[in-house]
Amino acid sequence: MPKRGPKTDRGKAVVRLNAVRHAVLSQTPVIPEFETEEDWQAHRTRLFDDLDPHGALEEALVERITLTLWQHQRLVRFQRAAVIRGTIFGVESLAIDEYYGRHRRGTPPDEEDEENEEDRAYRDQRVERRIIESVIPMDHDLNKIMRYEAHLNRQLYQAMHELEALQARRKGGHSPLARLDISAPPVA
Repeated sequence: MPKRGPKTDRGKAVVRLNAVRHAVLSQTPVIPEFETEEDWQAHRTRLFDDLDPHGALEEALVERITLTLWQHQRLVRFQRAAVIRGTIFGVESLAIDEYYGRHRRGTPPDEEDEENEEDRAYRDQRVERRIIESVIPMDHDLNKIMRYEAHLNRQLYQAMHELEALQARRKGGHSPLARLDISAPPVA
C-alpha cells in the first residue's frame, strides 16, 4: 500500500502542525513561532527543582503541573491579546463613526472644524468608556477564557493534591484518602 500524505518538503511543512488544534490546551509543550524551547525548559526545570519529585509517578504529576501552568501562561497571553484587540476595534469604530458623522454633516474630513468644548468632552468620554469596556474581552473570547481557565485550574489542583499526598506518604506522614474540592461560579 503506498504511503499517503505530502511528498514534498513544502507539503510536509504545511501539515507539520496539524495536530496542534487549540493552542491554549495543546499537549505540545512548545508552539513554534509563539514560544521557545529554551523558555519551556527553564520553566520545567524551575518547577522540577521546586517540587522535587521522587519516582516515576511523582515525576509524571510534576510534568502535568508543569504543562498545565505553561498552558495557563498561554491563556493569559490570549486574554491580553483579546483585550488589545477589543481596544483597537473600539477606537477604530469611534474613528470611523466620527469620519462618517462629519461626512453626513458635509464637513470634509481634511478640514479641522472648530470643536466646542462640549463636543470634545463628549468625544473624550466615548473614547474613555470604550477603552474601559474593552478591558473585558468580547463574549466569544470571554467564554473561551472562562472555560479554559476552569479546566486548567481543576487539572492543576488535582495534580497538586495528588503530588502532595504522595510526597506526604513517602515521608511517613498521613494524607487523606479522599479530598473534596469545591469550585463553583459565584451566585448572582
